Parts: sequence; C-alpha cells; structure tokens
Amino acid sequence: MTKNRTRYAILGALTVKPMSGYDLKRFFDQGVSFFWAESYGQIYPILKQLKLEGLVAEATARPEEPSERARASAPHPRRLPYCITDAGRAALTQWLSAPAEPQARRRLEILLKLFFARQGGRDVAMRLVADFRAHHAALIATYDATEARLRAEHPDHPDFPFWLLTLSYGQRVSRSLVEWCDEAVATLAAAPMP
Repeated sequence: MTKNRTRYAILGALTVKPMSGYDLKRFFDQGVSFFWAESYGQIYPILKQLKLEGLVAEATARPEEPSERARASAPHPRRLPYCITDAGRAALTQWLSAPAEPQARRRLEILLKLFFARQGGRDVAMRLVADFRAHHAALIATYDATEARLRAEHPDHPDFPFWLLTLSYGQRVSRSLVEWCDEAVATLAAAPMP
C-alpha cells in the first residue's frame, strides 16, 4: 500500500523553511495550489505522526517549565514551527527517487457534458467551451504573473529552476487546453445539432 503523499508534501515544504501547520496550509494554498492541495485535516495529523517518527522536530525548544511571561508569549500549539530532521530529509530523498505514480483518472465534468452535448443543443455546448477557455486563459495570466514574480524575487534561490518547471507544466497544460477549446468551437459549429 502506498503511503499518504501528504507526509512527503509536508517534508518537502519544510525544506523551504520551518513552518507551523498554519504556515504549511498557507504554503499549499499560495505556493503550490496549482498542482497540490492539502487541508488542515490532513496536515495536523500527519505533522503529529512525522514528529513521532522523528522526521520533523519543533523548530524552537520550549523550556521544561516556562515562566508565566514565557507561557504568554509562547506560540499557540497550532502555530508551533516545525523543521525537517536529517531522517526526514532521508525519507524525502527516498520518496523522490521512486518513480512517480501515474495520475489517477480524473472526473472532468466538461468532457462528460460535451459527451452528451447534443441533447442540450449547440448554444449550451458553445457556452461550456467558452467558459472553460476563459478559465484556462485566466490561469495562464496567473501563471505568467507568478513566473514574473519568481524571476524578480527569487532568481538566485537554489530551488528556482525546479519551481519554474512546475509552473511551466501548468502554463503548457492551460495553453494546450485553450487551443483545444478553439478546435472544439470549430467542431461544434460544424456538428449536426438541434
């Protein structure tokens, strides 16, 4: 049975910098949301398990018996930063060296609707394709803006080329889907439909 990939997503994120569960959620929402998502319900239990396994550790040592002032200024348990350990880096490296499993089948509603589109009529099908195209055109704009920001803010970061690779994937997929939409409009225009 394959291990939960959330553990490796968290280990990888902690190579960027120490983070709390809250910070990890923000990282997944803002940093890699185009291709990976994690919820608080996934992050916190896995963080706890990774700590038990010695793959992550608290980034700051807390005193055995903190003073009242220290307790008042101590981070909330959900904001406690964690860092990856040497054992965590080894586990991440081992996972990275294994082949990536093929992506599971997707449930693409637009394709399901287009498969049966003759029943709804040409105008409905054209609107579906136009909306899908607009969505991917907006993604392209977001990807391009993200690339410009990365190039301006992090050109010397050691992970920069790898970040660009993942961004390039999204750019290419969305550009291909925009082209597919343009072809789909031509096909729908010529299709015998009510």
